[in-house]
Amino acid sequence: MLLPVALELACEVTRNAEFSSAAMWFAANALTSFFVLVSDDLRASATANPPSNLNKQLILQGAFAISLAPLVFFIKGKQVRREQDERERLRDSNRTANDGAAASP
Repeated sequence: MLLPVALELACEVTRNAEFSSAAMWFAANALTSFFVLVSDDLRASATANPPSNLNKQLILQGAFAISLAPLVFFIKGKQVRREQDERERLRDSNRTANDGAAASP
């Protein structure tokens, strides 16, 4: 659910949308592979209550998410596309105002 948001943010902050998108997809697939492989090793034994539970794996995922979540506050980047849109909007409004002033006698 958050991958599309992360992809849009990466494309907004970087100037190369193709690379940032590919890098985010690669990272998501690599992390998924890591968690799938590790989760089997963290499975509880058959004598546990309940048998073969994944409590340790849930703790790993929670610790991973909590440790990386604060990094969002340190993301800084120049939002080039937004600035370009604002310049174009200002230029269009100036052009409209100049055309209106030139048309009236």
